[in-house]
Parts: sequence; structure tokens; C-alpha cells
Amino acid sequence: MRISKALLVLSIIAVLAVAVIAAETDPTKPGGPLVVGKSKCDVLGPTSISGSGASTSSTSGNAYWCSPNGNWVMWEKTTKPVMHECSAPVGFTIPPAPEGMQASCCDVGTCWNGTDIISNQSLDTAYNDPKSSTVMAGGKGYRCIDGDWKALIPKTTWDNDYLGYCPETDTVKRCVVKPGLVFPTSGVQNIQNNDMPEKYSTTPPACIKSRQFIGDHLCDETGTWTTRTKFIALLMLRIKEQSFAGQPYSIFCDTIDSVFGQDSPAVINDCKMTSGGKTGSCHNNVCLLRVGGVSLVGTSLNNNINDDNTFIKVIDKNLLKTVCDNVVGGSDTFTKCSQGVSTNIYYNKDLNIVLYSQGVTPASGSAMDALNQQLLKQKDVIIQAREPAPGTSGEDFAFFGKRNNINVFYAAQNAGKELWGVIEYHLAVQPLNDTKKQQPADDFKDVIGVHYAGATFNICGFITSNTKDLTCTPPGQSSDVIITQLRNADQTTIIGAWRDLTAKLRP
Repeated sequence: MRISKALLVLSIIAVLAVAVIAAETDPTKPGGPLVVGKSKCDVLGPTSISGSGASTSSTSGNAYWCSPNGNWVMWEKTTKPVMHECSAPVGFTIPPAPEGMQASCCDVGTCWNGTDIISNQSLDTAYNDPKSSTVMAGGKGYRCIDGDWKALIPKTTWDNDYLGYCPETDTVKRCVVKPGLVFPTSGVQNIQNNDMPEKYSTTPPACIKSRQFIGDHLCDETGTWTTRTKFIALLMLRIKEQSFAGQPYSIFCDTIDSVFGQDSPAVINDCKMTSGGKTGSCHNNVCLLRVGGVSLVGTSLNNNINDDNTFIKVIDKNLLKTVCDNVVGGSDTFTKCSQGVSTNIYYNKDLNIVLYSQGVTPASGSAMDALNQQLLKQKDVIIQAREPAPGTSGEDFAFFGKRNNINVFYAAQNAGKELWGVIEYHLAVQPLNDTKKQQPADDFKDVIGVHYAGATFNICGFITSNTKDLTCTPPGQSSDVIITQLRNADQTTIIGAWRDLTAKLRP
């Protein structure tokens, strides 16, 4: 076949163009030989320089890699890179060439952000610190994790003080404990203690995974902070619905003396423990379910159930501390404690929760299923977003849809009347975001939310007549109200209002 002269000329020009791109002066040797046959992301030096007429060089000098734009780029580090093609995710803001490129070359474990190579952030001391180099795109914070850009959702610590990130997969979710801290006294980076909640009193982990807990704070299945007390309240709601549907009931979660009274045997026998040089209770808030003439008590523990200072002694001082030793871990069900004697105590070893039954059998099956129920699910005002109408002022009810970190709760139903209420302390006035990573010390409020149906009672009128330090919305008679107090006010005021309300409004 004959080839036209024009086609032959074009072929020669193409070959020469490839030769020009593939043959450049060796950047490791000023005035050195041409390097032939190198393509993008290939590396030269400092230990092996090959090319037309070139031989192995000394180990001094820098390595260079071939950029997709046809330039040799000096590698600043002392180790020779192993480069591969990489690109910035869609949505990244990339300046036009030559400052920016959609694709480039990356070393093992690194990523390209459109203008620079970003180091692996999975082992960075500031890995979950949003103030470190996080690329924001589409409302998500992208982090370079082991050579891939991972879109992570910023999360808050349980006290709403800080915003941070946690390493997650489709099957493993985590909650932020302490973002990006290094403890100089021990020299241990807190990311190395991830998933070790037992380290909290010494070197707190940056993150813990779902189903783990620190004190009453529980990381749920979605990687969101909740409380073990809320879990118990949900469990009691499920028991009531399954076994006592339609019957009058009450569920009360609060401090043990608020639930039982300061003179009750349970309060007198309350167990104490010492941790980190501080003495406190061996348990968190207590929940009490009363329904159908029977009752169920539950609480989460801060020490082992068979310790010398055990909650078992609060239930019955004559029981041995080993009575729950028959309960094994690896399951999230409640098992009856029966080591050597039959009891009415049920124990969940994985969540370290104990229930004491007086005529109530805890629901069978997975206890974690209770967390999938919406707390106060029957009451829209408590769980669903209710924002002020457009053009009007007033409290934003939407935050109730996100209330997880609660440990004070009351629910009751009787004679056509219903009362649902929660109280949460240390609630941020404004949420954290990409530009606001840490809350000011006084930018919080304490909040009560109440739903009271079936009775005519002016809740806000009752509240404001007793104190002027609280804000109640909406004014006048309403079945759904929000009571707020700024954080720098005396917290006993809102606690007193809560106790007055639950006593006044009980059906």
C-alpha cells in the first residue's frame, strides 16, 4: 500500500513530538544526557538514574518525577517516591492551569487536591481536627486517608464543644471524643488510643466506635452520641408497648435521689467508686418504669458489676457480688443473673446495664433494637422538626429532632392525659460548622421540652410566674413548649423548673 507524502510527513511529525516529550534533559544532572522513554509519574534519582547513555548515579541529590504537564518536579523528601496517577475528586475548586490540574502524580498513601500533594492524614496527629488541612466540597470534609479522598461528615463531641472527624467505613462508625490532641507528658497521640474508651481518664482517644461508651455517653450505630440512660428509656418504652399496651404508665429517668427520694433505701445504700482521684457514683442516672402494678428499675454502670462497690448491693445488700458472673459477653441481650441463686436482676454485659424487675420481664431479642426506635416517637413536637413559621420569631423546635444526648426524661399517660418531657444541658446556641470549630465558653443554653396533652394548663404562665430567669415559648396556653436558660445562669433554676413541672403535670 502506498502512503501519501502528506500522511508520511504527519507521521514523522508525531514521532518527533513524542520524542521531544519523552526525551528531556536529566534534571538530576545539570547539562546531563537526555532521558528517553519516560512517561508521566516516572521517577528519576536519587539512587538510580537511567536513560540514554546514563549510568547509576550517587545517592546524593533529589529525586524528580514526571508531571502530567510534561515538567520534571523535584521531590523534597529524602526517600525516593513510588509515584502513581491520582486526581482530585469532582467538586473540588481547582484554579486554572498552570497553577491547578485535575490530575497529577502521588506517592504511596498521598492524595492530590488540585494544586498540591497532601500527605496521608490517617495517622496525622490532627487527623480528626477540622482546623487542619481539610478540603471542603459539597458540605463535606474530604480527608486523605491511605491514598484515597474520604468524604467525612464533621461531628461534635458529646458536650458540643468541638467539631472533628473520625475514620469510618460502611460497617464501622465512630464518635468524636477529643479531636486532634497530643499529650506531651506521655508522648502518646490520642489517635493511637482510638476505640479504647478505658483510656479516657489518662490519654483520651480521639474517637471510639459504635456500641462503645464513656461514662453514660454511648456511641450509637450511626456514629452519633447518645446516652445509655436514653437507651434504657427506649427499652422501657418498648417493654410498655409490647406487654402493657394501652395501660397507664410512667417512666422517670433522673438522679437516684430524684427518682426514689433522698430517704429511700436505694439512695442510702448507693454505691461509690474512685476513678482518676475523684469519687463518684458507680452508676449514672436511674430510670423507673411503673405500669400495671409492677415496676422495672434500670441504670448504666461505671464499674464492673462484680466489683466490691457494686450496684447489686444497692438492689439487695444480702446478694453476693458474683451473682451476675453467669452472664457472658458478645451479645447485646439481657440475661438473668443466676450465679448460685435465682434473682430478678437482668444484666447486659456489652453495655454494662443492669435492670431490676418487680414483675416485669425485659423484652427478648436484641436490646440494641431499642435504639432504632425514635425516642418519644408518638409526639411530633418532641422528635420532629418544627421551625418558626416564615417571617415570625420564636424558638426553633427543630433541635428536638436531634436530641440524643439526654439523661433526664419523663413520660406518663393516664385518664386521657399524656406528658412527655426531656431536659438537656449544654446545648449549643448556634451549631458548629466549617468555619466555627469550637464553641465559645458561654455560647450554650439548657433546654426543657414538654408535650402535655389532654389538659388545660398554661405551662409558660406557670414557669414565668415563678422565675424571670427562664424563657418559655410560646407564651399563653399551649400543649407544646420549650423552656430555655443561658448557660452562664445558675443551673439550679432550670432543674427546679423541671422538677416543679414534672410534679405539677403528672397525669
